Amino acid sequence: MGSENMKTVAFDGHLNPDSTISVPPEVAAALGDQKSVGVVLVFADDPHERDWRWLTGEQFLRGYAAEDAIYDEL
Repeated sequence: MGSENMKTVAFDGHLNPDSTISVPPEVAAALGDQKSVGVVLVFADDPHERDWRWLTGEQFLRGYAAEDAIYDEL
């Protein structure tokens, strides 16, 4: 999966009793036929830190460029 084709979506979720996380129906619909996705979990022990941690992760992923894919093959 090349970074030029990467998209991100954010949603709040909960860990299910069977240790899975459900994808909201509208997010699943947006995936279409895509069966494989990358997942980044953002969580905090202090709920007040959630927004800050989410922003940090989002900004980190924005810094990924197509040229960085060369490191995926090392």
